[in-house]
Amino acid sequence: MNSNWYAIQKGEILFIPNYGVHYFDIREGTETIAILIGENYLDTLKNMLRLNKICFPVLMQEKDKNRRAIEFLLQWSNDKPNCNKIQHQGFSNLFLGELYKEYGLVKEVQSKPNNAVIDAMQYIQQNLEHEITVEAVAGRTGYSKNHFAKLFHETVGQTFRDYVNSQRVEMVREMLENDPQKTIVDIAFASGFDSMATFYRAYEKRFGKPPRQNAGGGEDC
Repeated sequence: MNSNWYAIQKGEILFIPNYGVHYFDIREGTETIAILIGENYLDTLKNMLRLNKICFPVLMQEKDKNRRAIEFLLQWSNDKPNCNKIQHQGFSNLFLGELYKEYGLVKEVQSKPNNAVIDAMQYIQQNLEHEITVEAVAGRTGYSKNHFAKLFHETVGQTFRDYVNSQRVEMVREMLENDPQKTIVDIAFASGFDSMATFYRAYEKRFGKPPRQNAGGGEDC
């Protein structure tokens, strides 16, 4: 999009808010669903919100928030050959309505800031176990701390700190699933959290409940 490249993982959603030529590189052994939603399918949402433009965050990476929207999308994809116009509109409303409920809308930004935010998100993913500050990441992008923090929030739909913590919490959960003998405490600190209080707040904010340790060491979500 606008000469940008995006890497998405299982359970993530990429929203491209324009119509043009796009290239998809689908890795072997994976399945990607791409759906083109015409402007007329956005009319219901636009009319309800009294808006001329609908723009979701470009990358929607919170898998729990995406789960129901993806279920609607899969059902839509499976039923597409037999759907009439009214049914297509219905699936569109279900899919977009779920995204709106979970993420809300963000202000559309130009491609250069988008690049800066995407670069920052990739840096965060690669350095979760290390200290990550908004000052340091802003410096990498060439923006001031306050300007970058505002831009990040507008693009992603989360504050910089909330995004970092949510990604660390996902890392903790994956590590616990892969190595259930390790304790939550050990993995939380290995994932970059500086205190257990911060971890528990981030976990509960992300999943709506605190983690529980099983007798075998693993996590019961």
